Amino acid sequence: MTFSDWISGISLVIAFAALLYSIISNTKKYELTYQYYQDVVAWHSEVIKVITQLKVANQASEKKAHLAELSALIETGRFYFPNIDRHDSFGANKPLAYRGYRNVVLDFLVYEYQLFDREDSNKYMKHAESLQRLFTSYVFQHLDPKKHQKKVKHNTSIQMKNEITINEYIKQAPESIYALYPIDSNRSNWEATPTQRVP
Repeated sequence: MTFSDWISGISLVIAFAALLYSIISNTKKYELTYQYYQDVVAWHSEVIKVITQLKVANQASEKKAHLAELSALIETGRFYFPNIDRHDSFGANKPLAYRGYRNVVLDFLVYEYQLFDREDSNKYMKHAESLQRLFTSYVFQHLDPKKHQKKVKHNTSIQMKNEITINEYIKQAPESIYALYPIDSNRSNWEATPTQRVP
């Protein structure tokens, strides 16, 4: 075997090693990204569950327990949405996790807490709904589900086969609306098939 053959062989081994490293690195990166995505989604789900429970809580003791849960979830949220440092020394005297300005995602939850902590919180359900929608929208923007779907498709070949709206679904099968929603005042029609419906 000549010296040039040795060089070629070594180059081939190096190229193969580099390819293998790239595959392993990309796989690990995807796994870490996926795990983070799942963690934030799970946290978001717990937050929404508690907020929903607060909306229907009737007794003060029940409400107090759910507020405690929300408070704990806000603290956990600091690890996903840490305070923002504007380099103006704001909160410099506070413990590390509380220095700077609170992320707006958590502020939405703090405002939810303050709202539900009121004795007349039932008057502010529309405000609570608005705050919840803002919270979900900012978490949605942070995670970017569309981009996540592309990564899943690229790494697993799993993809959403058919993106369709309810209007497009009804357009394909107009009579299916009767099986989905009671759209008129005739109560007997709610459980009837389309061919049995009466005016």
